[in-house]
Amino acid sequence: MSMRLQAALFVWAHRKDNAQHSTAYSLYTIIFVGLIVLLPVLYALWMIAVSPEGIAALTSSYAPTATAHIIVGLWTCALLIGRERGPALLPPVLLHVFASSDIARTRMFMKPVSRAFGGVVLATTFMTSFVGCVLLSDNHITLHDAIVFSCSGVLVGVVTACAWLAGQALPKVSGWTALVLMMLAGTAAYVPAFRSATPWWWGSYPGADHSGDVSTVLLALVACVLLAFVPKLLNAMHIVRALDQAHRWETATQRVIRLEMSAAAQTYQRHPTIARKVHALRPHSVVATTLFVRDAVGALRTPSRLIVGSIVVISAGVLFGVATHATTPDLLVAGIAGILLFFGVNPFMPGLTHALHTAGGVSMYGLSDESLVAQHAIFPTVTLTALLIVGVCVGAFMFAGPMFSALGGVLILSTFTVLTRIIYTIKGPMPPVLLTPIPTPMGDMSVYAQAVWVCDGIICAALVGVAAVTFVQAPQISIAVAVVLSACGVMRWKNRR
Repeated sequence: MSMRLQAALFVWAHRKDNAQHSTAYSLYTIIFVGLIVLLPVLYALWMIAVSPEGIAALTSSYAPTATAHIIVGLWTCALLIGRERGPALLPPVLLHVFASSDIARTRMFMKPVSRAFGGVVLATTFMTSFVGCVLLSDNHITLHDAIVFSCSGVLVGVVTACAWLAGQALPKVSGWTALVLMMLAGTAAYVPAFRSATPWWWGSYPGADHSGDVSTVLLALVACVLLAFVPKLLNAMHIVRALDQAHRWETATQRVIRLEMSAAAQTYQRHPTIARKVHALRPHSVVATTLFVRDAVGALRTPSRLIVGSIVVISAGVLFGVATHATTPDLLVAGIAGILLFFGVNPFMPGLTHALHTAGGVSMYGLSDESLVAQHAIFPTVTLTALLIVGVCVGAFMFAGPMFSALGGVLILSTFTVLTRIIYTIKGPMPPVLLTPIPTPMGDMSVYAQAVWVCDGIICAALVGVAAVTFVQAPQISIAVAVVLSACGVMRWKNRR
């Protein structure tokens, strides 16, 4: 290591020493929230899993298939996420210093890659160990099966981490690889003979036909081969792309620290690619038609976001259909569907978001702010309704359930979700009063107020899913949610800046 590099690292370390107080507070916040929030959540998940319904779901014939789909979905997401934020990431200053030196990239990225790989492996191992402990506690599997399944979690985590790194080092190849993975997964879902040749079916789910030590060994071979390619992937890393990811991650992190979640998400919003020369504004006698076409063209200019958003919305429709087909509405699944829809609707809202951000300025198209926002909301509402119907039909086909019972709640789900997104977009910065300490014998409780402020959109989205699934059995819930959303929307609209 050269003297210049040592001097630069000394300056960086000295700068980091000045941030010890901020780091200590962040660590305190994480530990406090983890003990008070995470442990009860884990306990609740355990109680749900060991309930008769949970055991029946984990021991059903669909459990191995669902596990395989989760694994291939995990690998596909890792390939795609690596294109935006990979595991080989350093602060921009450090990355620039290392890139200007003769230090090898394997040594340069060793620490961040090791931390990222360890976190992924730990997460997947925890999930498989959790399921194994649940099944072992009810004597559905042996201790050997639980250990083998936990080992499969370790191997799945290794493959996931390698796919994450491959997405960062080879972004173009990883996109096509993700597409091939999805096609192979679809083929294996309908061709049982093909399943034994696909690595995501080697997860050794307890009780599955393909489970066992042989499948685990095959998955271990795949993991070892991918680990052998890690140095080559690091050497293939493009420094300019890594610097761009580092700058965006630092910007997003600073915005998250300031609890500006919408601004942090916009950091990773892709720029328009296709249809740039297509005129978005096409004059029409009906202004609503003009705005509808404008919003459609704007959404088409980011095709990757549009495709991912459509998949998420359809998946939410499938979950909503499953929640509706149950004998009694499944509120948990409906809440998850509402949260998925809350995130999936974003690619369909560029026009509506622009109208909300420019409200209060010069009047466009001769319309008031309220009328402009209302007419921009037509496109995402119509699109969401159509995609949700597709998802409900897919769910009815997959699980052989009636779809008409779910179609009634689709309109409520789409309309309320768009309204929730509007409320979330115009909520503005966090009020400084929420930063006021609330000392109690249990510690500073102001963290809870800040957490509720950050997660209010997710909470409302879950309530929207519950309201939509129970609108027949308990319409008062839908009415109450509509009143709360309307009141919150009016209040934030009046206080918008």
